[in-house]
Amino acid sequence: MLARMKRSAESRAPEEPRKMELLPDGSIKVYKRRWAVLASLALSYFGWNLSISRQVPLSPTYAKYFDVPNQAYSRDADNNLVLGIDFLATFDAIVLICAYLFAAFSVSRWGLRMLKVGSFFLAFSAWMWYVADDSYFGVLGARTISSIFGPCVSSSLLMVSNVWFPESERAKATAITALLSLLGTGASLIVGPMLATSDFKVVDLSLRSCNVDQIQADLLNAYNAAQLAGEPLSCEIEEYEYAEEEFCCYLPVNLRLLDLIMSLFTTLVFLITLVSVKDHPPTLPSPSASRPAHTSIKTGLSLLFSNRRFVQLALSDFIISGPIQVVYYAMARMFPPEVSNLTFVASAGGIALAIPTALVAAHLLDKRSWYYSITVTGYTSGTAMWILATIAYATDASWLFLVGIVLALMLFIAWQTAVYETKLEYVFTHEHSLESYVMSTDRMIFQISKFIFVSTLAPEVAGGALNSYAIGCGVMVVGCLPVLLIRDRYTYLRQEYDHGTADPEVKNAHADRVSP
Repeated sequence: MLARMKRSAESRAPEEPRKMELLPDGSIKVYKRRWAVLASLALSYFGWNLSISRQVPLSPTYAKYFDVPNQAYSRDADNNLVLGIDFLATFDAIVLICAYLFAAFSVSRWGLRMLKVGSFFLAFSAWMWYVADDSYFGVLGARTISSIFGPCVSSSLLMVSNVWFPESERAKATAITALLSLLGTGASLIVGPMLATSDFKVVDLSLRSCNVDQIQADLLNAYNAAQLAGEPLSCEIEEYEYAEEEFCCYLPVNLRLLDLIMSLFTTLVFLITLVSVKDHPPTLPSPSASRPAHTSIKTGLSLLFSNRRFVQLALSDFIISGPIQVVYYAMARMFPPEVSNLTFVASAGGIALAIPTALVAAHLLDKRSWYYSITVTGYTSGTAMWILATIAYATDASWLFLVGIVLALMLFIAWQTAVYETKLEYVFTHEHSLESYVMSTDRMIFQISKFIFVSTLAPEVAGGALNSYAIGCGVMVVGCLPVLLIRDRYTYLRQEYDHGTADPEVKNAHADRVSP
């Protein structure tokens, strides 16, 4: 397949360079197909996030299903190493760190054809997961395939918005894709619990993560009585709430039906992508959409990490995203019990508010160029929400914790869109195609952060959820410093190139690429 792409790319090379085409009213010609390309990308990203996040709100359920612990690993009675649910996320991170380099190069080299490849393998891995059923290592293999090829989807995000959309719509296109990715993650918090075969979490002292030595006698007696009667014992009973804190509860869910839904959905998305996606439009929507020859990994990474402003943004990303991912991947153990029961409400409310917030932010990015302003607001407000959640958890103020979660979700996509666009503005050069490298390095940093923080700051490792929150406060505050100290923060290179206000060499290149 890659060989055919290479031959196809070589055969199409003489078509370059493309130019902009002006309509009689003086506007730049754009193509309606851009929305179909965007929809294919957004739905693929949605499906990928939904698939790899399906275990997050149901980690105790999957732990019981696979008969493994919640945490990344533990030792059994014979001192043998047993991998757990959190290992799925940490191993994903290892694979993704390597896969994003491949995705950056391949998307830069073969363009949006790699989006079709990524979409196909997401569907393939979903069916592999379905066939694996309750085989832990079968599911691990399916997720590995998803992690190898999924980055071809996410690495295409900025390329779609920059190559297919005019300057006045680029941030909106980025925001729409980022929104669908969040909706995929949010849907995982909703779809699984919707398929629950019980209205309440059930006590099960056989769970590998359950610390039976800490269980009080009244719960042990009630559990044994329920077992003899053949009836489930609810964790929702007030005096048994501490059973959840000891990871002795799970939510019975029809996981086979969930796996089948994921398989059918990703297959449908692949078919849509196969029909809709083209590498680029016939003419340019803006000067910066011109596609130069592909950029090597060495050149791409060198251009990014020799840029001081990019490095500062990347450092803030690494530090701040770590604690956030701990909360997300250890959600069932990090949320207060009262809030865990309202995960659906919090997710739905936060995502509903995120849609208008993201679109307003995208409008300000497109029309006012508030790249840095929205970016720095996202970092600082995220830190404020973390501090708020820590106070709420420590004081048992569940309503305050719930408000913090909703507000954090509301602001997340606006911040993420601004970060993507700001990074590309800071590193843009007319000589190299860096869109896929900006996205891939962003996601690589995210995965490195996940691998380190989920392994070291999870509640089982930190000595409890409150310790995780408290340590996270200090980490988040430190994470704000690099982005606050950026100099030349309002210099946007891509806009200078589009508007012809860059250096003389860039102006000459601009004149060569734009038709009169």
